[in-house]
Amino acid sequence: MNPQTILVVDDSKLVLGFHERILKMAGFETRTTSHAEKALEWLLDGGISAVMTDINMPGLDGKEFIKKIRQHPEFADIPILVISTERSDKTRIDSLAAGANLFLRKPIEPEEIIKSLRILLNLEGDA
Repeated sequence: MNPQTILVVDDSKLVLGFHERILKMAGFETRTTSHAEKALEWLLDGGISAVMTDINMPGLDGKEFIKKIRQHPEFADIPILVISTERSDKTRIDSLAAGANLFLRKPIEPEEIIKSLRILLNLEGDA
């Protein structure tokens, strides 16, 4: 079975590097970018299994990015995991209302990220 490819979007290069390392160690392929606009292009190119995104980003923010993904019928079921430092319940609720499947707050243990992705991708039995 080919590895699942996770599209990771965060405006912090440090966070992108961290997420890329833990995902690769768990057997996932990754595509990482700091720009939601670039992420949308990659998503439209195909081959993406799930999206991990931050909320607070310059330009197209995470909530608008999620809404744009959900506007495409072919991405109605793609899992979207938000990982953010935002503490407000309103941001979490708004992210889920925009179409995210799960909202996790930073700081977060790598194991929780991997477990969450495996559940969203229906891979939990494959761990």
